[in-house]
Amino acid sequence: MRRTTLPAVVVVATALLLEAPVTAQARAGGRANDWVEVWCDANTANADGRAITLSVDADGITRGGPDDVLAKVVDASAFDPGMKDSNHFNAVAGVVQGWFCGALRYADGYVTFET
Repeated sequence: MRRTTLPAVVVVATALLLEAPVTAQARAGGRANDWVEVWCDANTANADGRAITLSVDADGITRGGPDDVLAKVVDASAFDPGMKDSNHFNAVAGVVQGWFCGALRYADGYVTFET
């Protein structure tokens, strides 16, 4: 009968764990991000109407247009794939009457607009 020592078993088990693929699990909303910024247009009566212009600078800070406002930062799971309309944006952000909310910026830098 062959005897295997404990250190040999540990080495083999460790090697198997290191070779196993690691998969990330998405949240209920379909994204693996922890947070999402909800952006709104605070003046829909000016020249740009309901346009929301977002960009992300080198430091990872989101910049909006002149009348674009960061309404709220929420958990990314608050947005399910089928819930990306202005009413849902506004409800999640808790914004004031007359604002149009329709842009999201996720933790990984991904920016999406209402379509």
